[in-house]
Amino acid sequence: MKSKEEKKKSKRIDSLIEEYDKLKNDVERAIRISIRIKIHKPESITDEEFKALEKDPEFKKMVEDLVISYVKGKREIEG
Repeated sequence: MKSKEEKKKSKRIDSLIEEYDKLKNDVERAIRISIRIKIHKPESITDEEFKALEKDPEFKKMVEDLVISYVKGKREIEG
């Protein structure tokens, strides 16, 4: 079992990690241009599955690849 001091230290570390993640996201948003789009949850998947996509790096990569493919296709059509 952890002592009270160890538990406090663990909570402080967790708090610092959480604060770091927020700051990191703020910096990334300030440096990189991004867009936000609203995507409604398809009825065929659960709320948990849909919400998990937000933190899924593979999903993010697939969306980025889709954006690149879409923009390149539009460029070709527009000349």
